[in-house]
Amino acid sequence: MGWDWIKRYPERKPVTGWYNGGDPEVEDWSIKYMVENGIAFDFKCWYRGEVGYPLHSTQQTEGLDGFRGARYSDKMKFVILLTNHSDMFKSLKDWKENVVPYLLEHMFCDPRYMRIDGKPVLGVYDPNWLNRNVGDAKAALDYLREECAKAGYPGVYLFAQHRGDNGGEMANFKR
Repeated sequence: MGWDWIKRYPERKPVTGWYNGGDPEVEDWSIKYMVENGIAFDFKCWYRGEVGYPLHSTQQTEGLDGFRGARYSDKMKFVILLTNHSDMFKSLKDWKENVVPYLLEHMFCDPRYMRIDGKPVLGVYDPNWLNRNVGDAKAALDYLREECAKAGYPGVYLFAQHRGDNGGEMANFKR
């Protein structure tokens, strides 16, 4: 997906050439390059598939899938960024019933998932979408923190990329 867009700009060809990040062999080479150069974790975008249902898989996560299937993926950690280019989360109820359980059962428990002091690290593309789509970012993040504690984690580290001119939403990430 997306190769037609890339082909429009041949002058932007990467030094390593074009490659499919979903191929475990390609990810093994990426892991090798990163580990040899002191990089301890890979930051993967995570896109949700169908909204409003329990999550069984995600979409556009070729890089994460390739990493998980790579033979040498135990040599480094990964972190996900909740990426939102559409309405990934429809309500606080959806967040609680579908998204948080998926994070706990399929991401945070993976031994390759990065934790600092036992706390999983989670990125959020833009905190505005939590308020826009879930309705109450503070309640959503507090619920995530509570569920992490119930699962035995001493907390969760959250970070966000903010693209607006009002930093008020960032207050929800402080703890």
